[in-house]
Amino acid sequence: MNLKAQRDLSIAGDVVGRDKITINLTRGLDELPTRYDSRVQNFLEYYLGAKDHPAPFGGRASDLAALDAWLDDPAAPPYASLIAPAGRGKSALLAHWVTCLASRPVTGAEAVHVVYFPISIRFNTNLETVVFASLAARMAHVYGEKVTPGRVADAQQYRGVFSDYLRRTPPNGGRVLVVMDGLDEAAGWEAGADLFPTVAPGHLRVIVAARSLALDKDETAWLNRLGWEMPNRAKRISLAGLDRDGVRDVLSQMGNPLDVLATKIDLISRLYELSEGDPLLVRLYVEALLPQGAQAATLTPDDLAKLQPGLEAYFKRWFEEQQKLWGAAKPLQDKTVRGLLNLCAAALGPLKKDDVLALAPDIFEDSGLLDEAAAAVNRFIIGDGLASGYVFSHPRLAEYFAGKLTNRECEAWQARFLQYGRDTLTGLENKTLLPKNAPAYVVQYYAAHLAQTKALTTDFYALICEGWLRAWEWLEGTPAGFLNDADRAWQKAEAEGPAALGQQIRVALCLPVLLL
Repeated sequence: MNLKAQRDLSIAGDVVGRDKITINLTRGLDELPTRYDSRVQNFLEYYLGAKDHPAPFGGRASDLAALDAWLDDPAAPPYASLIAPAGRGKSALLAHWVTCLASRPVTGAEAVHVVYFPISIRFNTNLETVVFASLAARMAHVYGEKVTPGRVADAQQYRGVFSDYLRRTPPNGGRVLVVMDGLDEAAGWEAGADLFPTVAPGHLRVIVAARSLALDKDETAWLNRLGWEMPNRAKRISLAGLDRDGVRDVLSQMGNPLDVLATKIDLISRLYELSEGDPLLVRLYVEALLPQGAQAATLTPDDLAKLQPGLEAYFKRWFEEQQKLWGAAKPLQDKTVRGLLNLCAAALGPLKKDDVLALAPDIFEDSGLLDEAAAAVNRFIIGDGLASGYVFSHPRLAEYFAGKLTNRECEAWQARFLQYGRDTLTGLENKTLLPKNAPAYVVQYYAAHLAQTKALTTDFYALICEGWLRAWEWLEGTPAGFLNDADRAWQKAEAEGPAALGQQIRVALCLPVLLL
């Protein structure tokens, strides 16, 4: 099947067929003690869209061809990196590419066994256990096996299983392609040189995607982290912004929804100028020009003529329009809206209503104020706070609002998360909080916040308690998450040496307890 046919399948194909592809890409994840397959399927559905409402995507024919060329060139380096700023379209590109690859043979020398995993704050797939349990399970499925690590499997054991599979030749021939998207969104762990084989076996190809981190000088920083800095170890695949034809292609793939509005101005040219080729901004402007359910469009074509290019100008106008709507309630609304935006920018995963109210009681006196703030920002922050937590619809938005804060403000917001974790832990230990009632966000992400803020070792040691263990067991049905936190405490104690011998012994005693 040629590239054009593959793209047609991915972008505008039969929705039933595409649903089958997304399910196939998550086979194996449904056999884990805690299932993560629906999270990955939701991620793919967001970037692919539905047959009658495809997600904005286009102008990437040459980029898809470049990925194919790297994969099919036997002389190409076994590893590849796709490093680009947030919002450039990395996730959309890889999501469409892996669905295109589904049309390839499943057996024989030409087969490509795709092991795809997106690491995402929004879709709650950024914890170490989630990532490596999923990768191990997916690899096992490719090899016709199942992951049965036992009741006490933690992230390190799953990592070991994943690493072992990477070196094994596929039983049905062909090659194994590992696609890891969003390495920069990892929470509480980092990708390093131990992630993939130093010398890749002939059957293995790996591509990772990430945005550059705060102190990175250029894309080579990720190559150094992964141990891919040697010549011919990894191919750098670039991803430029969209050109004018690319913007036109995006709208074409969506069915030209703005055609009825293009009566006074050249919308294609204006969208290109305002977005500066940024796919995320194209999406934001298209969505703002169209009604969303019962919510009217927030922009008209005439508005576009008055705007300046870039994300900063987009949000400046949005705030100005919101403040007009708030009227006399402006000070209160402004406080709650900014509070919700800042909390989500500092969070490592989706926040439920109870989380927000506990984290910022000085800002949200009741859930009614929170509901109003969430309604004001519902084009950028999704979730209802009940069935699904509040989270930015795209990591670029979180990056933007976090970047507006000073260092002191960032520390103040982080301090709220740390105190929330300490209060939860105290309640569990005092038995004033039942494990089944412990906030899921705290159980999953408190240790990651500790690691992110370089907290005191005593905070890590405090996690080694029965209350924390039982909370993890209530949440996920296994103590795997507790074991990961215990491993963090062990590493801290080991670094302190003989002075922390008691803590080392305490951590070492955890395993017999877990086997009871």
